[in-house]
Amino acid sequence: MMHNVSLFEVQRSRIDPRQTPVREDTLRGVLCIIFNKDLSEVLLILKNRPAFAKGKYNGVGGKHEANETDQECASREVLEEAGIEIDTLAWETAAHIEWKSWDGAVLATIWQGEQDAVESKTDEPVSWHKINNLPDNCMRNIHWMVPLAKDVLMEKYIGTEFDDKDYARDLYIKVTYQPLFD
Repeated sequence: MMHNVSLFEVQRSRIDPRQTPVREDTLRGVLCIIFNKDLSEVLLILKNRPAFAKGKYNGVGGKHEANETDQECASREVLEEAGIEIDTLAWETAAHIEWKSWDGAVLATIWQGEQDAVESKTDEPVSWHKINNLPDNCMRNIHWMVPLAKDVLMEKYIGTEFDDKDYARDLYIKVTYQPLFD
């Protein structure tokens, strides 16, 4: 049996990828990783589109509208797709991903409300899933993005492995994703 393998180049740096120029033909977007209060569950959406994602779970998210920040885009997409309001200041950047024509931020937060307040607002259903038992039909990147996002939130809210908290807060993770097989 052949497994689909991917190559990742992961960098941690002080350079905020949101400040770097983006090609004109690049689509900007966000992927939102939303945890429940004890970080044991994550909110996922069952995609109907685009075609390559149909029938697969992914984080809520989408494309930027004109002049939106990553955080504004995330809060708008979550409201439109899951019916919950998340303040733009609640988002933490977990990673920045460049893939084909996409330039996107992976943002993470902890939903402070009741889990049953989440409701599907589109034809793509949203639901909570145990992070240690994610569905088999997830987009393949979800299996590493969820733990990465949890680590970023734990650094912020529980503590950090770095002695210099300001240094740790200013680090950004940039992932360049290149599938070996399409």
